[in-house]
Amino acid sequence: MLADQLNIQFNSPNAIHCGNENPLLPSLVQELSLPDISAWLPLMLYGESGSGKSFVALTIANNWMKRHGDDSAVITTAIDLARLFQPSKINAAADDLSRRFREAPLLLIDDVQHIVGKANADTWLANVIDYRIAYDLPTVATSPSVSMIHRLSRNLASRLVGGLPVLLSLPSSSTREEIVSSVAESLSLELDAKQRASLVQRSEGLSVAGTINLIRSVASNQVLVVEDSTTKNFDDFPSSCIRSAARRFGVRVADLKSSSRRKNTVLARSIAMFLIREVTGLSLMETGRFFQNRDHTTVRHACQKIRKQLSSDSTMQDAVRSICDSLHQRVSSSWFESVEDRCA
Repeated sequence: MLADQLNIQFNSPNAIHCGNENPLLPSLVQELSLPDISAWLPLMLYGESGSGKSFVALTIANNWMKRHGDDSAVITTAIDLARLFQPSKINAAADDLSRRFREAPLLLIDDVQHIVGKANADTWLANVIDYRIAYDLPTVATSPSVSMIHRLSRNLASRLVGGLPVLLSLPSSSTREEIVSSVAESLSLELDAKQRASLVQRSEGLSVAGTINLIRSVASNQVLVVEDSTTKNFDDFPSSCIRSAARRFGVRVADLKSSSRRKNTVLARSIAMFLIREVTGLSLMETGRFFQNRDHTTVRHACQKIRKQLSSDSTMQDAVRSICDSLHQRVSSSWFESVEDRCA
């Protein structure tokens, strides 16, 4: 198990756990050191929503920075790159920007498929990767599938898949069973065989983080795992949560689902995303669907922001408690702990 190799507890906010379905992850995350590093650069992580591509990529970057310093990695998203290379944004700083990306000891680009159709960014990135390959500088990129990579220009696509494409899979049934047992034990949560089986079944299709959040919810009496006939139904929770957050901040439900960037709307939307993730254990992509199919990176950013504020902002804590009270939802003390993000 990868968590054992990284010496991470299962109830840690940044725990990673993988079974036999992801055999390459231990080597990639722990060392980034295969026999001949130049033979597999760049590293291309792909897999369906919730498989943990971004989470694994960021863990690789974090481990790298612990060894080489905070300035040793450049982390960005393809959406941000595309914005940088809009014709109106290109300026005299472009050379410095290119140098920074070319020469970074480690470069991470999340959701690289979003460069599709962005000719300036596509050509620029192909040149950057050429430079990095020539100098054996590691590059990590993520995408939902290899087929989406091939929608990029031939030059860029060939460079991305010419290294080591690694398919990440959602936790298998046996892996989820192990997660349930390990996390339940760490939380001193007593589960009988039927309850364990129910959790394993309920977590099908969830990411590792989503599975762990689901078990934490059980430990906080947020989800009742009992006989099927009396199991608490959380199908309506996301909609109820969105309505409650909208009322708390005096905005419309339609505003929370729109692209509005008004301060109160953004705050209400972010809290709703955070609570939906924490209470239901839904993946980033699944949570985004309740907000007009927002991208999983947007949901992750919102959750990270709320968790950070909850550790020290009493106003934010009061708002979350108020919304939870209106939903008859127990507040988890772990939400207010000052810990690293666990919403990835």
